[in-house]
Amino acid sequence: MPVCESPSYHGYDVTNYRVIEKDYGTEQDFLDLMAACDARGIRVIVDFVMNHTSNHHPWFQSSSDPDSAFFDWYRWSNTHPGYTGPWGQPVWHQHQNGLYYYGLFWSGMPDLNYTTPAVKQEMFDVAAYWLTEMRVAGFRCDAAKYIYEDGATLEDTAATFSFWEDFQIWYKTVNPEAMAVGEVWDRTDVVVQYVGSKFDFCFEFDLASLILHSISIGNPTELRSTMAKLKTVYPYHQYGTFLTNHDQDRVFDVLQGSVDRAKLAASIYLTLPGIPYLYYGEEIAMAGVKPDEDIRRPMQWNAETNGGFTTGEPWHDLNPNYPDYNVADMQSDPDSIWHHY
Repeated sequence: MPVCESPSYHGYDVTNYRVIEKDYGTEQDFLDLMAACDARGIRVIVDFVMNHTSNHHPWFQSSSDPDSAFFDWYRWSNTHPGYTGPWGQPVWHQHQNGLYYYGLFWSGMPDLNYTTPAVKQEMFDVAAYWLTEMRVAGFRCDAAKYIYEDGATLEDTAATFSFWEDFQIWYKTVNPEAMAVGEVWDRTDVVVQYVGSKFDFCFEFDLASLILHSISIGNPTELRSTMAKLKTVYPYHQYGTFLTNHDQDRVFDVLQGSVDRAKLAASIYLTLPGIPYLYYGEEIAMAGVKPDEDIRRPMQWNAETNGGFTTGEPWHDLNPNYPDYNVADMQSDPDSIWHHY
């Protein structure tokens, strides 16, 4: 998840795009991490939240004054425009100044207004900062469907497609070997529109759901036909395979706590075409169901206090299964799911 300064535990409401969240450390700590990874042949991408900021961001706090130079950095309306979001959620929120501002996800994360050229330039400059000064290799671009709105059309607009084309040209100019993966949480026929001239690749959500469904019902027929389709609609292998992510119940719970099913799921998605993503802990059968905090618990390294995650106070209690599901024990068990991975 994001590592920029933020008032929340999850970091998707950024208050400073050029500062590391103090709970994680300092900019030098991050650079030390990059150096350690580089020494091991590992390249790192970061979660980049371009669609919105925190309502505590200085830009937004300044923009609440209609006379401010930042007023047009967000979408403001004198009256409520009268429509809701893609899943029926409120997207216009009344500010204490009496105006309404647009925030797709919630009132604490107002959307940036990319029709203002200065906004686009600043966020592109932020990307260059992370590629050059912070030495990352690319980005996982959050909420990629929602950058531009067209009236009440809030996703997949023509301007959004053009934006990501411009962004790809920009970051490839800064670093030709940089990459970006798009989070376009939608069906395949929508996702493919973002791949190629916009993102290097995107996550394949339909495939992830279908892998788990096929295992649950014990029938691979639909999975076979879907794989045949993916082979024809995507550029060669240019999609991200996964099982579940930080917004979904953990795969071990989805598969009813069955280690055998979890191993089968791993065998399928790690040998299919595509670019595989492991959500930390799935390789040791970490459990977790929503709320979100409970699917983002500390990693379970061993059976000791706090699972070996920290000698201090963890940000969240560990899952109760950590004495039986942890890296150290599974490394010594040749039949463990960790060895299977």
